[in-house]
Amino acid sequence: MKRFLVLNLTFVLTLITFIPLANGSDAEKDYQNGRNLYETKQYYLAAVSLRAAAFAGHTGAAYLLAQMYKNGDGVVKDEKEYMKWLSVATGSANAPTALPVSSTDAFSKVEVSILNVFSGEEVVRQHRMYDHQLRDLRGRGRNLIYFEFSVKNKSVNPLLTVYSKEFRLEDTEGNLYTYELTKDSIIQGLELHVGKSTRGGVAFAIYPDSIPEKLLFNTGLRSPSGQKIIVEVKGLSRLTGIGHDNVVSTSDTR
Repeated sequence: MKRFLVLNLTFVLTLITFIPLANGSDAEKDYQNGRNLYETKQYYLAAVSLRAAAFAGHTGAAYLLAQMYKNGDGVVKDEKEYMKWLSVATGSANAPTALPVSSTDAFSKVEVSILNVFSGEEVVRQHRMYDHQLRDLRGRGRNLIYFEFSVKNKSVNPLLTVYSKEFRLEDTEGNLYTYELTKDSIIQGLELHVGKSTRGGVAFAIYPDSIPEKLLFNTGLRSPSGQKIIVEVKGLSRLTGIGHDNVVSTSDTR
């Protein structure tokens, strides 16, 4: 069986480029979208939207997100996260700041950063996919989750080719999802020379009750021992991860 080099990273989802003001219309839209998803028991997608509004200081979103962490609805049950967002909801604490996460493979020196995450109709509103694509996915009984990423070639490899199709998503049940086309998908393959970086998007059509856990990127490179190098971003089910340590390690899977 093939051996793979995997980079494990406890993941913090980031929304750093579009955090609105606490009383802004975007925060209210995220809250309403999240509440609607919550009421239809699409808990993971609800948490994504509520998280965006909560980071913007929306107290209603913070309260509902706190309850989700308390009950384990769509996220891993976490008392610290529950208390943190409850404090934001009651006004006894300010909303925390989301931080970007980057991971660099020890052998290939390929750096992968997750910049944004959107779900459902927000993907269309952010002009990453077309409305007819969302309707089609819903017609198939699937939910939509989108990640904006950046990849940087910091290695001694003179050339790295990036494709959106090399990303995979794994949920907590072990289901693997391949990518869906987005407006910013890297389809033809983009060659990155040393020191260069690029941004792109990747979306996945997940089952309604799915809780994403791992985002995997196949670099197309191999280690000196011939192992395929894959960057694995773990812990998506924790969503925010604020207040948790980021643990970076390497291991072989067989």
